[in-house]
Amino acid sequence: MRGMNAGMMMAVTALFAAALASPQIRAEGGRRVLLYPTVARTGSNILANASWSQPNGDTPHFAARTLKGGPFSDAADAWSVTLLAPDGAYWRAYPAVEKGRTYLYGAWVRIDNANILLRSYGTDGGTGKPLDQRLYCYGGFNAYLRPYLSERMAKKLAGDPGEWKLCYRLLSFPNGVKGGRFCAAMGVYLSTGTMTFSEPFLIDVTDAADRSLTVDVSGDRPFRRLAVVATGLGDIMWSKDFAEPVTSFKGTVPADRADFARGQDAAVIEGHTLEVTYADGTSAIVHSPQEKTFAKRM
Repeated sequence: MRGMNAGMMMAVTALFAAALASPQIRAEGGRRVLLYPTVARTGSNILANASWSQPNGDTPHFAARTLKGGPFSDAADAWSVTLLAPDGAYWRAYPAVEKGRTYLYGAWVRIDNANILLRSYGTDGGTGKPLDQRLYCYGGFNAYLRPYLSERMAKKLAGDPGEWKLCYRLLSFPNGVKGGRFCAAMGVYLSTGTMTFSEPFLIDVTDAADRSLTVDVSGDRPFRRLAVVATGLGDIMWSKDFAEPVTSFKGTVPADRADFARGQDAAVIEGHTLEVTYADGTSAIVHSPQEKTFAKRM
């Protein structure tokens, strides 16, 4: 790690130790607050049985491991990577795609003080030029800045490392991909920190009739209202009030109210937000996809 001062070295060493010692990730006893494209769970998932390779040829300053626990099940597979220096490292799979088709590509992620990148790259089957379609989600700060941040600011920047966030974008291959496969890469981008992903998906949505969103809330906290709003605008697209508080609800928001593809044609993807109002007056907010994800580097 040439060029690092003593403070940076200590921070990186501590991060490496934490990455190796941290426990398995588990779901919270069935408790969840989720908003996602319905087709992400009902469609034919090309990545369902994919083989993911550990980072290879990336930075040497990483720790990678497989875990158990996802947003829907404690038994779900999960893949984690920790960056010990502000470089990049990615798990990779090589799914098959067809010419002229459009796909929904993404995963649920946990972000522990890191910037993440879901990348899809290959060679254009017609022009021979490189294909590189990306999805960024920025958060946190590089570890060596920790001594200069207050505890409050550090938590605000890093966010909740235990929260499952949904990241997705549309991919298109008008000319197909050379060899019929592209590289799906998910990991940490130019930062220190950890990302874990579970339930990755790649679904052909070219002719998909169902463009709805699913609201999926369960647990032990009673809630009395649900609302789906257009992220960035704040317009309420769908809501449901309960005469008596309930602890679970699963239902769909039709596409004419909240199409999962909203914002997918922009550099900054503004989708939808689920607001849960609990019986005690507190609230929870989740996004689909995660708020302020970027299709281009910002």
